[in-house]
Amino acid sequence: MTKKEKQFYVDISAAHSEVTGSCILCVVHYVDEYNEKKTTEFLVDCGLFQEENYKNLNDKFNFNVKNLACILLTHAHLDHVGKLPLAVRKGFNNSIYTTRTTKRLMRASLHNSYSIHLKEYKNVLYDLEDVERALFLTQGCEFGQPIQVAPNIKATFFENGHLLGAALILVQISAEGYDDINLLFTGDYKGTNIFFDVPKLPQTVLGKPLTVIQEATYGSRSVNDVVPCFKDNIIEAVHKSKTIVIPAFSLGRTQEILYLLKTMKEEGDIPSTYPIYLDGPLSQEYTRIYLSEGIGIKESMRDFLPKDLKYLNAENRIESTGYVKFKKIIVTSSGMGSHGPAQMHIPNTLMYPKGLVHFIGYMAEGTLGRELMESAKNKMINVGGKLFKRRGEVLYTNEFSAHAKSEEMIEFLQQFTDLKMVLINHGNLESKETFAEKVKKEVKPKDTAILGRDTVYRISPEGLVKSFKNKIR
Repeated sequence: MTKKEKQFYVDISAAHSEVTGSCILCVVHYVDEYNEKKTTEFLVDCGLFQEENYKNLNDKFNFNVKNLACILLTHAHLDHVGKLPLAVRKGFNNSIYTTRTTKRLMRASLHNSYSIHLKEYKNVLYDLEDVERALFLTQGCEFGQPIQVAPNIKATFFENGHLLGAALILVQISAEGYDDINLLFTGDYKGTNIFFDVPKLPQTVLGKPLTVIQEATYGSRSVNDVVPCFKDNIIEAVHKSKTIVIPAFSLGRTQEILYLLKTMKEEGDIPSTYPIYLDGPLSQEYTRIYLSEGIGIKESMRDFLPKDLKYLNAENRIESTGYVKFKKIIVTSSGMGSHGPAQMHIPNTLMYPKGLVHFIGYMAEGTLGRELMESAKNKMINVGGKLFKRRGEVLYTNEFSAHAKSEEMIEFLQQFTDLKMVLINHGNLESKETFAEKVKKEVKPKDTAILGRDTVYRISPEGLVKSFKNKIR
């Protein structure tokens, strides 16, 4: 590294080691017009940890949020936005940038998270005013239009199939007399979505000298590892007149499952007399947003609800569902079973042999969903301090994942013609290590590394300069 190169670079580190709690700190070093050394700090995502091993980190940051010039958000899931109110409480008071749709979805997400926060923490970490302040600071941006987020930093949001409103974020960092440092943050990545079309990245992006910060949730999983079974499982359960509970993530997954149940009813796989319910205030709120105008859903998917879908709430929940009296399907939050009405529906269903709970997404360690998936029939299960014997059936599928598999991510990376580096994050260690080897062999960027809490990577316009131990963990 020459003397000149030492004056312009960005140090990149992550607050998360595995899947949840996404939070990437970027510290830009440059020399201003008076030849004085300066830094600009920004964050990409500010998420809650959901793995039990890391929840103790939800009350702190390993950096000073007051130093942040801005925060960029890839999408509205809580493991990417859930710590924004805490950042505000600790002194962050600058702009938060995301897409218009994500900004709209965030309000429900952060308010619901706050209500859970009040129940889980004896010492409240932030209040409703902090939630509202975080929302006030958030600016909604259009896809494809560069935004000046700091004097020397531009950000551009590009469509991402992971979720409605989700984005890949191109960050271009400039300094007089130097080529730009170009960073592309994938967030949680998928190339397709049933609710909207995902355009290809423009050639102007594909040809840039880039460092890509790439997720690897399923970096060790092939598309061939996914065996669709959900539809057949539901058909079999319906044939046996079972009560079926489907815990689903409120945003994205719930709406996809409702669309599938709608098509199954229309095709006769589910009898028209088989009632379908939707429970969970957040799931219902997001579903109303999906039905609203100007949210970005293609016209052919606007009618995605099953006919005669019924909404449940605290007043009608028990009376309407009558667990032992009649067959039904209940789609409910939360997706991992640890919060929301699922805490009632799961034990009330599984205590009977004719009950089925069908999980459809990632189950973090320490969640009720993970415990049930690993349990045997007749095992005693603790839910909210109450024990019940699991007599019903528990099934799982990964076919609805909103994350790309390893081949799809490799294909995504192979589009770029001048990859300086790929920094792999957002996955367990096995997934990240497996995917890193595939990237080295099949994509062949100049450098490849795993991004986590332990290491800082220094990036110049030419790519990796060096890596060093993160002193602040």
